[in-house]
Amino acid sequence: MLLLGLVSATLGSAAPAAGQPTDDSVEATDAPPDESARTVVRAPPSDASWGDGGTTVTRDEMTAPLSDLPAVLDAQSGLFIRRLGGLGRYATLSIRGSTAEQVKMTLDGVPLNDADGGPVDLSTLPLGPLASATVFRGDAPIVFGGGAIGGLVALESRRLAEPVTELEVGWGSFGTGLARAFLGRGGDGWGAGLAVDYQAASGNFEYLDDAGTAWTDADDSIKRRRHNASEQLTTLLKGSVDVTPGVRLSAVQLFGHTDRELPGLGLFGSTQARLRMTRNLFGGRLAADLGGVQLLSLAYLAWRDTRFDDPLSELGFGADAARSQSLVPGVRTAVRGRITLNRWLALRPAATVAWRLESLARRQATRVERHILEAAGELAVDLGAAVQVSARLRAEAPFETSAGLSSAPQLSAGASVTLAANDHTTLRASYAGNRRLPSLFELHGDTGLTLGNPDLAPESSTQLELTLSHDATWLPPGFLVTAEVAAFVASSEQLIQFVQNAQHVARPENVDRARSLGAEVGLFAELGRHVSLRSQLTYLDARNDGEIAARRGNPLPQKPRWTAQARAEFTTSIFSDGELGVWAELSHQSSSKLDRAALITRPGHTLFAAGVWAEPYPAWRVEVSARNLADANVQHVVGYPLPGRGVFASLKWTPEVPE
Repeated sequence: MLLLGLVSATLGSAAPAAGQPTDDSVEATDAPPDESARTVVRAPPSDASWGDGGTTVTRDEMTAPLSDLPAVLDAQSGLFIRRLGGLGRYATLSIRGSTAEQVKMTLDGVPLNDADGGPVDLSTLPLGPLASATVFRGDAPIVFGGGAIGGLVALESRRLAEPVTELEVGWGSFGTGLARAFLGRGGDGWGAGLAVDYQAASGNFEYLDDAGTAWTDADDSIKRRRHNASEQLTTLLKGSVDVTPGVRLSAVQLFGHTDRELPGLGLFGSTQARLRMTRNLFGGRLAADLGGVQLLSLAYLAWRDTRFDDPLSELGFGADAARSQSLVPGVRTAVRGRITLNRWLALRPAATVAWRLESLARRQATRVERHILEAAGELAVDLGAAVQVSARLRAEAPFETSAGLSSAPQLSAGASVTLAANDHTTLRASYAGNRRLPSLFELHGDTGLTLGNPDLAPESSTQLELTLSHDATWLPPGFLVTAEVAAFVASSEQLIQFVQNAQHVARPENVDRARSLGAEVGLFAELGRHVSLRSQLTYLDARNDGEIAARRGNPLPQKPRWTAQARAEFTTSIFSDGELGVWAELSHQSSSKLDRAALITRPGHTLFAAGVWAEPYPAWRVEVSARNLADANVQHVVGYPLPGRGVFASLKWTPEVPE
């Protein structure tokens, strides 16, 4: 009933939108309001504003021609993307040595992780409707619900401070094409808009085939990737209305359909395997700033249908067809306040309660379901303007109705201390101890080549982090340097791994432990009006510490020790009111192991990219970029090559819209 009520209240007052400021502060919108509005309007809070320790990627970093979300996140320190191909192909994310299953993702607060517990496929999430992506490493604010061992990525859809029309087309190598449209309108206290994204690729790039003999290049040959096309359509509809100053109702509706040919291993390939996925996500929200109390209430429904067809059994999954449906409804309410005791002491208590249902149905298998109840509390203490101390506790209690299984509440805890040495320098120390419940797939399997294990214990993780950040705003006007250094150490226990028996049937077991330590350095600089620099360097030593002797002490698979990325851009004026920009980018990953026994090494690689863009007139932008200029041979997973050198272009039109 709460879900229907929010839908009725929101859509009855305004057309759905993808542009109006949803839950962000007035100052965070695309254009600041006038001073009189600031004294009258209390802006409702956003999810990301309820916590600290996150890194935000803005829309300015999402504009490269035919880019996607995996490419955007891959440029951030501590984040590792694993791809099975180019644009539109399966891609997952790990944070600081975590598994992809241990990373949670949300869109406007609505969970994107499906009921089966698998990782989120980043390639199915379009860039067009997004305003920002905030990354929380190791822990996340309690407002998001659900503990995340690896971390959380909070996606926010685009906001609107004035009417916007934006149309973009793109094309490039390997048969790639893109079309985007974003329309937003708003008035006094309401917003409405629509975002549509379409992308397609034939994926017919050339790659090096080593014939399965990595120890010699005598039988190597150049082949072309076949049966590798993909197509995806996504629409986002969103609306918001201010009921009273500081109280806003909003709704977001995301629909996406993906159709992929599955090429299989580069050594053999397939000719008919195919994957189709349809996703629908709805979220209705009430956000309020009532002066001393802030409130966020969310009701959501996420559904996904996946169909796999392999009529010739070319991929070796043990089935020629499979279908699954995931359904996740839920509600979540968070409240926080501020109690000022004196000029030196203030308390900021917060609490969250949530319920969600995870329901998973597979062909030839009964539907499995479980309810999860959650409660979390946090207390932050402000000791003047220089010191902030916070502590939080979260409990999750699962109950599986289909099997009558339940377990004791699983507790997670965290704490942080932030010291603002001055207006420019901040030091933050944090602790996070989290748990991940076994997924429905791990508990029940698929009744085929993968069995379930109802006796699995939750995975657990502990992480300590120390971060030092500095904003050199003291530099001369036009110059800005922001630097951040972080060091962390983490340990994980009861990690779930699939163990295969002699009949090639796998069963999950709590058999592994892992520890990781590392450091991250990030730098952003604006050197006058014409030059900007951005770079990051990550060191990660992640090793297995489990019970299996053949794995103990080995580096974790797919975790390069060193990663680095640097980008330099030069801009200048052209014509009377236009701009021209030239940029160059370098990214590097050191070698890593591909298997848990550390027998197979994936070579390191260095990629180069460059581009030029121009805005000859205020409403037009054209950009051309070249990627993998050295035509490096890269594989994140053995047998799944990534594209080589490619050229991509985009044309964007953003006309001025009358008020």
